[in-house]
Amino acid sequence: MMDCNCPSSIIRSDCFSVIRIFSLFFLNIFFIFCSYANIEFQPSERPEHHFPQLQEIIQLLDENAPELLVSTLKLEEAKLNQKVAAAERGFRLGANLSGFSIQEDRPNRDFDQRYKAFAAIHAQKPLYHWGALRAKESISLIEKLQAHTDLSFGKRLLIGEVRSLFLELVVLTFQKELTSEGVRLATQNLKNINQRLGQGMVSMVDVGESEIALLKQEIELSELNLLLGKEEARLRSLSGFNDVLDFTVRSPFMRFCMEYEFPINLPILVASTNTEIQQLKSLIEKEEQEVLIAESELKPKINFVGSLYQDQVDAVSNQDRVNRNNILFGLEVNWALWDSEKSKNKKRAALLRKRRHETNLSKANRELRMFTESMRKELLSLSDRIVLSRKLLLSSQVRLDKCKLEFSQNRKSSSDLLSAQLDLDDAKLSNLKAVCNYMSTLDLYEQQLGLSTFPISHKNDESE
Repeated sequence: MMDCNCPSSIIRSDCFSVIRIFSLFFLNIFFIFCSYANIEFQPSERPEHHFPQLQEIIQLLDENAPELLVSTLKLEEAKLNQKVAAAERGFRLGANLSGFSIQEDRPNRDFDQRYKAFAAIHAQKPLYHWGALRAKESISLIEKLQAHTDLSFGKRLLIGEVRSLFLELVVLTFQKELTSEGVRLATQNLKNINQRLGQGMVSMVDVGESEIALLKQEIELSELNLLLGKEEARLRSLSGFNDVLDFTVRSPFMRFCMEYEFPINLPILVASTNTEIQQLKSLIEKEEQEVLIAESELKPKINFVGSLYQDQVDAVSNQDRVNRNNILFGLEVNWALWDSEKSKNKKRAALLRKRRHETNLSKANRELRMFTESMRKELLSLSDRIVLSRKLLLSSQVRLDKCKLEFSQNRKSSSDLLSAQLDLDDAKLSNLKAVCNYMSTLDLYEQQLGLSTFPISHKNDESE
């Protein structure tokens, strides 16, 4: 009977244990990665869910946005450049037709002058260039793929910019509405102060303070009108959208700002990319192909050649001429033996550029991870800020209600009531800003995760 405690059994048992541990570890990593890869944020966390016009603007970006039109043209140009590079490895066919006036003065013969036309057809096809032609075609393919990537990333970035700018205009419009109401309340307050001044209940200092409060509201309203006009023009220039824009904040969105519970457990980025990283990867691949091209310059190139041409030779009797039609085909070898180290230095330069791009790629990856982690922390901070702004809004509402009650009992002045109302407006604005900032930052974070590339198709069915 074998002893189960022998050293070989123990070693096998330990090996199996280690294998099981590593298997479970990698399975857990795999499931975690898959769970993060399948994460989708809620549709209500995207602004177009609450503003249908924003969804319309995003859907029309392909047709209206000048930036995407330029990227599309670059992609078409890259496709044509790829076809040009592919044609370098194909057949080349040409024809030649020439006419001559021939004068001959041969010994013991009269001077002879005549006209003659010659024709030729020739063909050529590269057979073996040490991979140089395929490397050039690979470079054009890399440029085409990069142009396609730039278009995709450019569209996603543009969608994010449009979303962020639209939310900024929503905040400004809401702030303008609150400021307009503040101007009305400040005007009414100044009127009440003047009436109480006639009754001797207030002093001129109170009147001056009310006038200052009104002027501040009017100045803020003027600045908001100017800023709204500039930002709206920027949105139209960016999106190419020319219809009437509506940034009105309706009650369903206000309820969302007050009631929706934003997630506190956000996915941690495992791997991501951006335009800069993709461009650096493409540049590295291009330099690898440039090395192949440089290495092939001092190697023999083999081509297939063929030709059908006419010429003229003297007859055997040396009295007449014979016109000949010739067919020629075979192999041609071109070999550059020395180029003053041109190809050698081209290879060195390509390797140095590749090393530089690899260094920049490592730096860009590190910066992207740090940037994404900072955005994740910012989202958590904004989530806390939303909670605090809601508490502030509720407290400001309670204060205003109490102030109204005491004002009706002549225990508070109209200035106190105006101050409480303005504080409530500021709390509403603070809550809206926090939610909109969260949405904009979340959209930027989704870009790094590779989520929500296109706008949602969900339509908001809530009514005011």
